Amino acid sequence: MFYIDMEEMLTESLDLKKQIAALKKELRSIPEETLLSYTKGGKRYYLSACKDKYGKYKRHYIPISNTERIGALARRKYLLKLLPLMEKEYETLAAFLDDYDPNAIFSAAKCLDEKTSELVSVLADPLEQEKRWLSVGASTDTFLSDNLRYETLNGDLVRSKSEVIIADSLYNAGIAYKYEHPLVLGGKTYYPDFTVRRRRDGRIFYWEHLGGMDDPDYVTRSLRKLSSYAQYGLVCGNDLLITWESEVVPFQRSTVQKYLELFR
Repeated sequence: MFYIDMEEMLTESLDLKKQIAALKKELRSIPEETLLSYTKGGKRYYLSACKDKYGKYKRHYIPISNTERIGALARRKYLLKLLPLMEKEYETLAAFLDDYDPNAIFSAAKCLDEKTSELVSVLADPLEQEKRWLSVGASTDTFLSDNLRYETLNGDLVRSKSEVIIADSLYNAGIAYKYEHPLVLGGKTYYPDFTVRRRRDGRIFYWEHLGGMDDPDYVTRSLRKLSSYAQYGLVCGNDLLITWESEVVPFQRSTVQKYLELFR
């Protein structure tokens, strides 16, 4: 069966973007000099070349004992080769994610008459892709499982009554989701409350419900998590959706209904 894991590709794209930013930062920290080397009498010699204020290149001898500087300039030469390749890969991946229509290939079956359709085996429709997404990578993680106490219509156990409302709203609307499905960003695992897949284009959304806003420690942890998401390109209001509540500001069901419209 033809299947593209859009969630995995999005994660790869975000990781690549983060790596590129980190390497560019590292490159800026290295002096803008070019490492040169030559061998004479069986010995290796190193020089650095850089422009002076008149735009002319000047060469300076680097003692072989200055391994730190030689290593840094060698690293700079490598990064200057590596970064364009990584940026090209990221641009290609980003362009694919922007243009990819998971439903396009299924339109071929619509061109066939009923009798012909019976003679061929067509690729799975979007609903079949959705079922595949729900089955692939099903989480067996027991992240804080002792706190899972409320059951949803889909049979999931969640942490709060508000999360029951969200889960049941998704279920009743026929929208596919995974509860606390692991998300790896930069080698670290996060557990978004809900990972939601939009059927018409396979786009993945992450939904965090901040239900402990009266607890200062909880607020700090939540803000750190949201900051980490932002660093990897998960922007609030775009790929990342947030609901919240406190004793003073109750949970808004109307916000849930507005979010559901994004998934249709």
